[in-house]
Amino acid sequence: MTGIEINDKKYTAPAKWAELTQEQLIIWMKVCEKKIAASMALMFVSIVFSGIKKNLHFKLNVAQQIALSESFNFLLENKLTAWIIPSIKVGCFKTFLGPSDYFSTSSIEEFSTAETYYHAYLKNKDEALLDLLIATLYRPASSINNGKDTRKVFAEVDVLRNARKMSKLDKHLRAAILFNYEGCRLSVMQRYPTLFIQGDGAADPARLPDLSPIIKTIAGGKFGTYKQTKMEDLYVFLNHWRDEQEAWEKQKQEANRK
Repeated sequence: MTGIEINDKKYTAPAKWAELTQEQLIIWMKVCEKKIAASMALMFVSIVFSGIKKNLHFKLNVAQQIALSESFNFLLENKLTAWIIPSIKVGCFKTFLGPSDYFSTSSIEEFSTAETYYHAYLKNKDEALLDLLIATLYRPASSINNGKDTRKVFAEVDVLRNARKMSKLDKHLRAAILFNYEGCRLSVMQRYPTLFIQGDGAADPARLPDLSPIIKTIAGGKFGTYKQTKMEDLYVFLNHWRDEQEAWEKQKQEANRK
């Protein structure tokens, strides 16, 4: 956290994405929706996030105001790898739990499905596709899961059943979930750059190829059946797939040298 002292009074504010609260992320989504200049957006959140009263803020000299605003420059690039919206409440009672930081407890099937809906949403801007993405990420708690992931085991049928409920969520919360997903998925892309098809911009970011044939090819080995392989831990699967790719490339290079 950033420490700020004005007139002998100390204020604190987040200094990086991981220190942002769910409420602050939603406020940032509301600010971004206004499509105002970045300098104005940062000045606004510097007041709100630090808790400095507006009249006191404007008594600061220009250099102090600029320094305070620039301490929030991290907001201009989405590097949000922590999952800071741990749960959502749909209706009066039903609570759905979100994934872990970095998708550390997600399965390859969940991530692949989320990616499908994410890219479809970017292409079509259909809110029903965003509902499906949110329903993929958020599931009810379950006491019979694998111990790491406290959510109900991923099932496509549950996604289709729950998606309509997600449409009732506040639009800024929905935007925050999408933003949180984009930050976490980017960390996966950067960790496994050779596995993803490169896009050509924000509207077409890097993406996974169709995983169904890849999962079928890998199934039957160390991960078991196709059904078991789909449920495998995201990073365990991606590590294995990367190693298989690298081994195949090495064999091809050796064959070409002969």
